Amino acid sequence: MVEQIPIFVINLTTSIERRFAIEKDAERLNIKLSIIDAIDGRLIKDHSGLGYSKQANRQEYGRLLTPGEIGCYASHLKAAKSVLECNTPYAIVLEDDAKLDQPFRDFLEGAEQIMNAKPETASLINICNTAPLKKRSKNILASDQYSYALHETFEFPTVARGLFWFRKGASDFVQKGRTIAKPVDHYFKDWLTRQSGGYCLGEPVIGSHGFASDIGSGTGRKELSFREALRYDIARGKRDFLNDLHMIKRRLVKK
Repeated sequence: MVEQIPIFVINLTTSIERRFAIEKDAERLNIKLSIIDAIDGRLIKDHSGLGYSKQANRQEYGRLLTPGEIGCYASHLKAAKSVLECNTPYAIVLEDDAKLDQPFRDFLEGAEQIMNAKPETASLINICNTAPLKKRSKNILASDQYSYALHETFEFPTVARGLFWFRKGASDFVQKGRTIAKPVDHYFKDWLTRQSGGYCLGEPVIGSHGFASDIGSGTGRKELSFREALRYDIARGKRDFLNDLHMIKRRLVKK
């Protein structure tokens, strides 16, 4: 049993099929999981109690978040707090549609090498999505035995299905990310594109079971009114500009 790394799975209590699938994967790989009951934003009337701010949301993201998006973000905050409660320097947080195969098991067994190689500024490794070649550093760590490479990201990848948290990163997220103003994967991207601390693997070690979303998707641009769409486009343009500016600056510093 691989027990040295706590592994948390965010799961709605009503998402029984998802929980069954990931627990079946874990049983096959002889891995222990801890389930975190996800927060269902659709069942909550006043989202301000979760940290949601309509004003900050409009300023930073342009369109209002759906209850499902708010609950997803709040669930990741809850998971990060669980990471901090562990008596370990790091932990893994998975969403319940994650698909676990042998590469994930191999990654767990070689994780100590990451601990020995990672910089002090390390906050978060995205283990379910990799950054394009031009948006990540050269290998920091490569292992023939475990077939993975660790890269610093200049633009942190979206998709939060599999996250390897360091205590520093979890603490920063809980403290600085407690105001919900954008989808959680966009928060991670903006946060760790504008400063160091974000990493990815050369190849993801987490897949997807391909379940349809249990909380619904975000509001598509075509569903927005003209005014809302304009506000959304302006906010997105500002975010992209800031991210590109910081990405270029950080790449130049690395050279």
